[in-house]
Amino acid sequence: MEYFLFVLQMLFTFGCIILKIEEDMRKILTREETESVLEPHYNKIVDAISDGFNDYLKVVANLNAEGKQVLFKKGTTAGMIHDFIKARIKIAFAEDGNIETKEFNRIFGVHIESKILIRFKKINNDFTTSNIQTKQTINFEKQYEIEGLPEKSTYLYAGYLPDATWTSIKNIYLLCKHGGALL
Repeated sequence: MEYFLFVLQMLFTFGCIILKIEEDMRKILTREETESVLEPHYNKIVDAISDGFNDYLKVVANLNAEGKQVLFKKGTTAGMIHDFIKARIKIAFAEDGNIETKEFNRIFGVHIESKILIRFKKINNDFTTSNIQTKQTINFEKQYEIEGLPEKSTYLYAGYLPDATWTSIKNIYLLCKHGGALL
């Protein structure tokens, strides 16, 4: 009898965990739906990322022209590029009423048509992002509801992959992760 109660308790606990996971996971847009929403905005996003990266290169060039050779750490460089991209994104979408550009629970993002939230990051060769794997980051990649982020929006990363010397962008990507896996 005790064994039966133990198994029943374990099944109940396990069932609650499954229900909690299903409750946290949300329906995300299909690739086709995502492309349809993003298509009118894609060039603005790519230009903002590219121009933000070039803004960083101009700072470095100006410092070098003044004879000030500064070797920024990768984290400093990525932070500067992120801030330049953020400024470019705000300008690019300032007049668009269907788009919010702001901080959502400490994440700067672009919320498009109440359907997609895009976060901007440096991308690695293996399509991971360069950041500490906080609970919020893990939940973002698993498409879980996150307090302070728009509900019912598919979460994407828009990011750049720099070359080894950080003097150019090898590629710009829009990535969607679901359950931690790249879609």
